[in-house]
Amino acid sequence: MAELNWDVDAFVESVRSDAYQSLLSAAGALQASAKQLCPVRSGRLRDSITVTGNGTDSVTVGSDLPYAAAVEFGHVEKLKDGGEKQIPAQPFLIPAFEEVKAALRDRGLEAFK
Repeated sequence: MAELNWDVDAFVESVRSDAYQSLLSAAGALQASAKQLCPVRSGRLRDSITVTGNGTDSVTVGSDLPYAAAVEFGHVEKLKDGGEKQIPAQPFLIPAFEEVKAALRDRGLEAFK
């Protein structure tokens, strides 16, 4: 009689590691796309777009600059005369996410054909 010895914990860890590497790869693509789409005045915002991960199951792509969200979503600027000026959004991160998400979906669907 043949026996199958399977180390489930090692298998799960291997799958988790492979999934995390895939996640890092997708995050790198998202970072590259966001940097291409980012509006540039000085280049500081574009250069601040980074990928950070916890090493196991989570990655973050974004900027820690205080004005990054104001550029992405727009904002109201207070004028010296007491008035306000609406500064329109210049999205770069969300469109990059949508672009990468569509590419990953297409790649995933091709893998099942």
